[in-house]
Amino acid sequence: MITYLLQVMLYQTIFIVVYELLLKKETFFNYNRVYLLGTSVLALLIPFLKFSMMDQLISNTTLVALPEVILNPSNTALFTNQTESSHWLDFNFSIENLIYFGIVFTFALFIYRLYTLLITIKKNEIDYLESIIIIKLKTSKSAYSFFNFIFLGELISEDEKQTILSHEKVHVREKHSTDLIWFELLKIVFWFNPFIYLYQYRIKEVHEYIADERTMKVNSKTYQNVLLNQLFQSQNLSFVNPFFKKSLIKNRLIMLSKSKSNQKHLTKYLAVLPLICGMLVYSSCVSEQEKENDEIIEVVETKIIENPEKDVTFNITEVDKIALFPECENLDMEQAKSCFATELSKIVSKNFNLKLSEELGLKGSVKIITKFIIDEEGEITEIKVRAPHKSLVAEAERVLNLVPKLKPATKDDKPVKINYVLPIKFEIK
Repeated sequence: MITYLLQVMLYQTIFIVVYELLLKKETFFNYNRVYLLGTSVLALLIPFLKFSMMDQLISNTTLVALPEVILNPSNTALFTNQTESSHWLDFNFSIENLIYFGIVFTFALFIYRLYTLLITIKKNEIDYLESIIIIKLKTSKSAYSFFNFIFLGELISEDEKQTILSHEKVHVREKHSTDLIWFELLKIVFWFNPFIYLYQYRIKEVHEYIADERTMKVNSKTYQNVLLNQLFQSQNLSFVNPFFKKSLIKNRLIMLSKSKSNQKHLTKYLAVLPLICGMLVYSSCVSEQEKENDEIIEVVETKIIENPEKDVTFNITEVDKIALFPECENLDMEQAKSCFATELSKIVSKNFNLKLSEELGLKGSVKIITKFIIDEEGEITEIKVRAPHKSLVAEAERVLNLVPKLKPATKDDKPVKINYVLPIKFEIK
């Protein structure tokens, strides 16, 4: 989950930076609205999308994660019950808990704000204008809208009320509140991403530009005078469209007086296309950093070699028998897994040259990552090792080559090959 959230956060950041650099000063307000909404959705979907051509280039075979073998100077071996070290799991778990807590907290704030809005509706006088509900705010100069509700302070002059109503009716007709609720939901899940707050600020800004542009067509001079009057108060709710928000007034006045953008500038929106392609490629690949951290997929798959031109992928739960040492036969699946890990750890413990730790001057905790395949013949093949020293790589390869021929895994009485990863850790005191 954390990997997904970080990917989405990265894509959101890239999209909003492009908007800041290329688009926010353009007067294509409706296009900008589509861009902000569209890219916020794309950022959520891209991690699930892949180029079909990439599937042929990237291996879909996942790994059986064996327990970590821990070697110490006394030549004994221990193995953990988890692929990752406990410290990483604890850290990972604490980060997830923090994210969940933030989601619950921001969701509670959202519900509270909705509740305060409901209270405001109930305690004030209601009027109707066609299908729009007007909430008359007592002793207030506020003006804002939420879906088909328009909130108007009774202290606003009658002339200004008409101008403000024209403005807020645009928000209602264009369903701007739907956009804001969408970004509120994104803020709940991605509360830790500062750029999602910028996303919402920009969409509110675009909403105001759209409403200003439509209202200006009626009476531009009166409308600008109303904007210049900054005595109005504003409701502090992020999911409403306030008529007067001081942080937006300056930008709105600038946009009102700005000439229309040249149609040639529409080509700027094409800049998003190579970005999307790059994101798709990134999401289609297994990042090298994930490999380094051994973020191994828990749902294990194997491949049956029946037709050399076409491999069929199976879930491990569909495999009848896993690869076995002779000592592990006649056991059920779970017992066989445990037996396999135990026997393999014995071989590593017995044969690994622990004197290398002294010869290489190793200190503390040193991790070696081995990956290999047990093929249809029960042989260990395609050994790959990552270690901080070439001597450790060579030693790990030597030890794995000492593993005797095993009874291969089978599916429907046909041999299958399985990919494994075995972490080995030196604990040097």
